[in-house]
Formats: sequence, structure tokens, C-alpha cells
Amino acid sequence: MKKHFSVWMLLARSSLPGLAASCAAVAAVQAAGFFMAMNTSAYREVPTPEHALDAGCLGLTGLIGLCLTALLAVRCGSMTSPRTACTLDRLRISRKAFCGWHSLHAGLCFLICWAVQALTALTLCTLWTLRFDPAGTQTVFLAVWRSPYLYNLLPLFDWVRWLRNLLLCAALGCAAADLALRSRQGGRGWWLPVLLFLSVSAAARDLFYPVFLCVLCAISLCCTLGHMTAEDKDDEEA
Repeated sequence: MKKHFSVWMLLARSSLPGLAASCAAVAAVQAAGFFMAMNTSAYREVPTPEHALDAGCLGLTGLIGLCLTALLAVRCGSMTSPRTACTLDRLRISRKAFCGWHSLHAGLCFLICWAVQALTALTLCTLWTLRFDPAGTQTVFLAVWRSPYLYNLLPLFDWVRWLRNLLLCAALGCAAADLALRSRQGGRGWWLPVLLFLSVSAAARDLFYPVFLCVLCAISLCCTLGHMTAEDKDDEEA
């Protein structure tokens, strides 16, 4: 068990500082965009927090943060550093176990990114309320409902989108680990860019798209986990 914990610590040390810096930078840019958007003429016509969210391009900035998280998630398990490869050889952990830890850690990185995005947006809406509508108890709730970006981060009672978000974090984590494994073998993985591309249009309001994305995430999990398990079995037979 100690060697498995050492592997997780190795992954955490190589990714969490960068993830913290990335989340902080994205949150700062989003806050700046939010407050700058409040000075535009389009916002003055409809002065609500959801219009400030949309005019401040928080969705685009959040997508950039998601891509940075994906880059960090892949890089921490690529074993390009001689020190990392030497540590893993010394621990003699199986490839399947390493890929499992890498998938779990990458999934947690995407979960942290999601949580920071949601907390940033809610904090900005709450600050807006305290300044412009201190008596409005439903303002933040209405902002969540009206803003596609915020609604997909916190979909209220829409359990299909909650399931989609959780499956997407898990699928992105496994796809990142699978891409790192394929890159070490000289190959290419395509599930991660596909899932990131589809995340761009995740703000669709219709019910079909979240269900479709849930099914696609389940297929991605089966394919990536199957590949990582098959590679480990091939090594044992060899």
C-alpha cells in the first residue's frame, strides 16, 4: 500500500501546484471580466448578474481553464522526467495500477476545476447581489437558471446534467491517463480531445445533448479502461 501512496504523491506533486496556479489565474481573469462587463452599454440595458457573466466571457475563460487542467493531467503521468521514470521503476508498480492511480488523480483534477469554476461564478453573483440587490433572495437562483454557463456548472434539480458532469470528470480523467499511456508507447489517443471538444457545446438547453454526452462518456470509459487493462495483461503474458 505504501508504494501506491507514493505513486499518488508523485502525481500530486507534479500537477497540483500547476493546477492551483491555473485555477487561481482563471478565477482572477473571470472576476476581472465580470466587473469590466458591468461597465458596458449592453449590461446597462439589462443590469443582471447573468448578463455580466455572459458579457464577461466567463464560459470561454472556463474552457481555457479546462484545457489547462487537461494538459496538466496528461503531463503528470507522461513519465517524461527521468526522475519520475526512475521512481516508478524502483517501486515496481504494475502498469494497470499506475494507470488506475493516474486516472483517479486526473479525474480529481477535473473535479477541482469544476468546483472552482462553480464557486467563482457563485461568488461573483453573490457579490453583485450584495451591492445592487441586497434584499433579493432569489437573484442568484434566477441567475443560475438564466445563464447557460452557470446552469451547466450547477444544474439545480436537473439530475441528468449532474450525472453528465460527474461522468465527464471520470471520462476526462481516464482519457488523460490513456493519452499519457499511448504517448509513452509512441501512439496517439483521441478520446481526450473529443471530450474536450464536446464540452464546448455542453451548455445546450435541450435534454438530448446531456443524455448523448452521458452515453458517450460511458463508451469512453469502457474504451480507455479496456485499453489500459489490455496493455497490462499483454505485459504479464510477455
